[in-house]
Amino acid sequence: MTQAHPLRTWLTPCRAATEGIEQDQFDGLMKVINDIVVGTTSGALFTVIVFRNHPNGAALKVWLAVFLLISLWRLVWRSQYLRRQPRGDEARRLCVRSLRLALLHAAMWGLISVLLWRPDAPLAETVLQISVIAMCLGANIHLSPFYPVLRNYILLAMVPLVARNVAIGGVLHLILATMLSIIAYYSLRLGRVQQAMTHDVYDQRRRNAELASALKDENAVAEAARQRAEEASAARTRLFAAANHDLRQPLYAIGLLAQTLQSPYGAANATTLGARLVEGVDSLGHLLDELIELSRVDSGSLEARPAPFDLQALLAETTALFEPEARAKGLRLVLIAPPGVALGDRALIGRVLSNLVSNAVRYTARGLVTLRATPLAEGGWTVAVEDTGIGLAESEQARIFEEFYQVANPGRDRTLGVGLGLAIVKRLSDMLGLDIAVASVVGRGSRFTIRLPAATSEQADAAPLTPAADDALRGLRVLVVEDDAFARTALVQLLTSWGCLVAEAASAKQAIARIDPPHVATPPGCGLIDLRLAEGLASRDGLDVLQHLRRSLGAQWPAAIVTGDVGSARAQEARQAGVAVLYKPVRPMQLRAFLSNVAAQHQPN
Repeated sequence: MTQAHPLRTWLTPCRAATEGIEQDQFDGLMKVINDIVVGTTSGALFTVIVFRNHPNGAALKVWLAVFLLISLWRLVWRSQYLRRQPRGDEARRLCVRSLRLALLHAAMWGLISVLLWRPDAPLAETVLQISVIAMCLGANIHLSPFYPVLRNYILLAMVPLVARNVAIGGVLHLILATMLSIIAYYSLRLGRVQQAMTHDVYDQRRRNAELASALKDENAVAEAARQRAEEASAARTRLFAAANHDLRQPLYAIGLLAQTLQSPYGAANATTLGARLVEGVDSLGHLLDELIELSRVDSGSLEARPAPFDLQALLAETTALFEPEARAKGLRLVLIAPPGVALGDRALIGRVLSNLVSNAVRYTARGLVTLRATPLAEGGWTVAVEDTGIGLAESEQARIFEEFYQVANPGRDRTLGVGLGLAIVKRLSDMLGLDIAVASVVGRGSRFTIRLPAATSEQADAAPLTPAADDALRGLRVLVVEDDAFARTALVQLLTSWGCLVAEAASAKQAIARIDPPHVATPPGCGLIDLRLAEGLASRDGLDVLQHLRRSLGAQWPAAIVTGDVGSARAQEARQAGVAVLYKPVRPMQLRAFLSNVAAQHQPN
């Protein structure tokens, strides 16, 4: 309960008394006012009748008229309260007005003690004393929750009567004054006790309600958590079942093709079977890559690193990536994007856009696919991927973001993907706050949109705005540190085909040697370093090797840690240190994106 200032409780007792009072206490007071008014008015009438022959008879009639007017006024306020059923501050205001009228009644009882000066009439004196005492004791019952009002009520009614008895003097009236003082004191004490008891009851009730509400909230949270756990368990079951099927299919095909290659027929058709084998390996690697990325998002190990980036350049790179596939299908891949800078994790946003464009090209048989960026009036960008493909029914638009759910692919044709692309898009969009939305009409195509925040002018000035050219990697010096000879050779050949100048190392010692003269006149521009190395330089892994290399090449020397340990602590340390981490099997697009960023940073202004 809010404690009012002591002076305020004396000067404005009605308002102070209603602080911290519950709604049902207001309602309870208003419900009994009718009985209270009837009782106190009856006492007033009886007292006036007894003193009808008093010399102040005219003043008594005026007093009674005013008393009845106050009584009527109290009944009017009660009627309005019960009719309107107010709550909160409105109930408090009406209650304050009713309490003020109660104090006016008390003041009227105090006034009649002065008007009725008949010490020579024992019967009249007795009626007066009993009437005032009865009114005060009755007030104690219904005004005790509003103790400041009760206190002033008793003082207004009793003090004039006590003073009157003392002024008259004599043994009888002094005894009456003493008894009235004792009754007033105990009435106040009783009112205080009743107020405390009432507050304790309501405080306990409030605590019980709060506990019940907290328990209800905890039960709701527990129930929601249980439902989420059940949904997650069911989702994992579906995911593992679908993944089991989709993993076995390419493995099955690869095993058959490998067996066929050992036969005379395989020797005669090695080129064709080899191409099919590459397709199977690529399909298996793509599925593993999708599952790994999905698990990284779900586990929270994937961290967004927002920074300003050239939006037009990112869209141009995405378009160029899928242009050959679109051209092979006879589709037009259109880019509509003004120059501008957005704010976000460029790599993850590029992943979202790549999946959306790949999906659009895959499910569009004719027409065009458009990648469109539109600046928003309130700031930011809308990026849309539009196609003229098969479209989506409204009932399917929510399900397309589920794992392994594919429209128009009940036979699980692997040329149409594995059904994880849009699931990853949804997870990444939720993580990055991209507000992904889809609008589609069956037979006419689909439109996927995301929203990106705009960079500030200072951030825009710092962002590179020159798109990377197709030959941007030509001449880029790359140090490859990989202890697996097969993987190292394949990586070196891929980088060489892109025009990179590659220095390879099979161990930490070789990597250190590659950056020291006379082995190399010009240090490498960046590095691709495997996390697990069979031979270390008094170190544990590739991250330590990178730190050693940076002591010679500079703290900002760009490099990426390559690993197959998804969610490992050392990979997490690398990301926290600002080092790019690529997870095996690394797709060529990811490698090229990393190297393109390095090349763009080394371009002359």
